[in-house]
Amino acid sequence: MMLEEKHLCENCNKEFEWYYIVPQHMSSGHFKTHVIPRNKSEVKHVNAHINKVPTNVTVHCSNCDHLNTFDVDVKNGTV
Repeated sequence: MMLEEKHLCENCNKEFEWYYIVPQHMSSGHFKTHVIPRNKSEVKHVNAHINKVPTNVTVHCSNCDHLNTFDVDVKNGTV
């Protein structure tokens, strides 16, 4: 599953888009593939539940390169 969302930068106050691909379990019968977005920032660090869905992420702002850390509220596979 790929999570995609927007976040307001703590430093420059501009909104940027970020994404995170939740790792699939090795025992999955089949694996989904995702196209990595070009215009979105990739999550650099994740604190996650046992099911690997993130609760807190760290990502660089695509406007000013500031490292933002924030909580993620994931419901039913979407942010």
